[in-house]
Formats: sequence, C-alpha cells, structure tokens
Amino acid sequence: MASFDAPLYTSQIGSAGQTPAVGYPPAKQSAGKMRLAIIPYTVDGAENSGDTINLCKLKEGARVITQFSRVASQAAFDVSDMNIGVAGNDNKYADAMDTTDAELDQPFIGGDNRFVPADVAEGGEIVFATLVTVVTTTAGQLVLFLIAFVDE
Repeated sequence: MASFDAPLYTSQIGSAGQTPAVGYPPAKQSAGKMRLAIIPYTVDGAENSGDTINLCKLKEGARVITQFSRVASQAAFDVSDMNIGVAGNDNKYADAMDTTDAELDQPFIGGDNRFVPADVAEGGEIVFATLVTVVTTTAGQLVLFLIAFVDE
C-alpha cells in the first residue's frame, strides 16, 4: 500500500530552520495566526447593479482562507450575483454569490482562489464586494461579511 504526503506535512517534518523540499511552501506560509475580519454593513437601500462596497484593507503578507470566509444577511439584501475581490480581480475570493435567500448565511463560493490560500499583494489590498446584479435592497438591514485570513 502506498503512502502520500500533503505539502504541509512535508514542510513540517523538516528540521527546524531548514529549507523544506523544493516546490513546497515553508511552514510559516502554511500555518499562522488565524484572524477574522468581521465587517458589518448596514444596507443604504440605494445600492444598484454595478455598485461596490469597500469591506476592508488587508495588509501585505496576509493569506485569505476563502473556505472559512462567509456572508450573512437579514432579509431584503437581494443580490443575485455578488463578487468579493480586489482591484484587478473582482472575483478573487468569491464569484457569483446569490444572496437572495432570506436570513442568508453562506460561505464564499466560486472565487479564483477557492482551493488555495490567497496571498495579499505587495502593499496590501482593499477587499470589496461588487454587486453585479441587484434585485432589491432595503435600508437598515444588516449584512455581515466575515473574511478569514492567516497573519504571521
């Protein structure tokens, strides 16, 4: 029977201070302090298709973990297509999310970096939501964006 090693395991079994095998990330890039950006947004009611919501700025060196990131909303934040991303890649973290369900609570889905931690570019990145297709929004409703990231 064969035994296979995940990249994290391979990088962790090396001696302390040693460079891991070629092609594998150093242990500090595979683990770190998990942080959560908790971003409440109160709906204005004037949001339209094509608008953006600036969510936060992540510092250089952070790595976004999209599998642990999510959005939750009260009723009446009906956006049938929403992306979460950065300048130059508006669907880096989530793509075509549908928030039309009442009492929505769902993980980020479909982004370009959905299977691997996404490095934050040099100088940091402003993360924003693009409201591609807005059905309706109601002023005063709360939308909660949770962005999980690893920070050294």
